[in-house]
Amino acid sequence: MAEYNWCFPELKDEDVQSLEADNPDTARKKMKMKKGKKVTEGSKKISWTWCGTDADDELNSSVCVEWLKARARFLQWHEELLLLPEEIRWTIKTHVFKAKWWVSQAALHTDVDLALREGLIAYAARQAAI
Repeated sequence: MAEYNWCFPELKDEDVQSLEADNPDTARKKMKMKKGKKVTEGSKKISWTWCGTDADDELNSSVCVEWLKARARFLQWHEELLLLPEEIRWTIKTHVFKAKWWVSQAALHTDVDLALREGLIAYAARQAAI
């Protein structure tokens, strides 16, 4: 039998984790939380220990699930990027409409005391400027 020189990367503490290291008690997540960083799926890195060439079917299924999760997150963000310009346009249009509405409200109350009328006009102008 021929000898083979195995060469593996250095095994670090963060490499020793399950494929779906979703347990909130993992050291990596605890350290990020202590530093005030948010732990998200996007920052998840699969350990090199799971990337061997002789992986069995169950492992391949797990990697496929992780890939599908990542793809779903990508598609969600892509959809957000497509919707954002329309949401911005609609928000601006709504604010312009409300500003015009407040300006029209200033002219409605003609049958009140002059001081109150000036107050209503000032309030409507302030609301329109918001």
